[in-house]
Amino acid sequence: MELLKVFHMKGGTGESSYANNSSVQKKVISTAMPITMEAITRFYAKASPAKLAIADLGCSSSPNTLFTVLEIIKAVQNLCVPGSFYGRLFPTKSLQFVHSANSLHWLSKVPEGLEDNMENIYIARTSPPNVLNAYYKQFCEDFRRFLDCRAEELVSGGGMVLSLTGRKSSDHSKGECYSIWEPLASALSKMVSEGLIEED
Repeated sequence: MELLKVFHMKGGTGESSYANNSSVQKKVISTAMPITMEAITRFYAKASPAKLAIADLGCSSSPNTLFTVLEIIKAVQNLCVPGSFYGRLFPTKSLQFVHSANSLHWLSKVPEGLEDNMENIYIARTSPPNVLNAYYKQFCEDFRRFLDCRAEELVSGGGMVLSLTGRKSSDHSKGECYSIWEPLASALSKMVSEGLIEED
């Protein structure tokens, strides 16, 4: 036990610390990184774990530790295809807090029944009531699915903050948010008329 107290790396960030005198160790880590990447890739492809805990058991705490762990995390990120937040993304009861900003007004799919709205990319001032109802129905389905999934993933007592685009009036013809969509819709229509993009 006495050996553990005496024989250890010098901590801190001083001139003689391990953190500032471990370039040789970093070179070894970098040289071995392709092997590390191959190992984590093989493991992740085979196991597809719901959670991944990484431990670096080096000689000391230093930037080398952070470098190694960061490279492993990057490799895992490259292996994962992000899912839709309208489905399950995380293990049951694994989240303490969820935040979503400027996202939930995007629907999971184009609503059905938009045949009367072919020249618009949104609920326009001229859109008939059935178009408004189609968007509303799709939003309700998506939002309920989002909440049901997060309810499974949040721990008891967990929290959630959501912010999304909306309007003050229930009358869609008031035009509160058209300043965003009308220029885009106009540009797309012009591109269609010039044959630069397909109407679909």
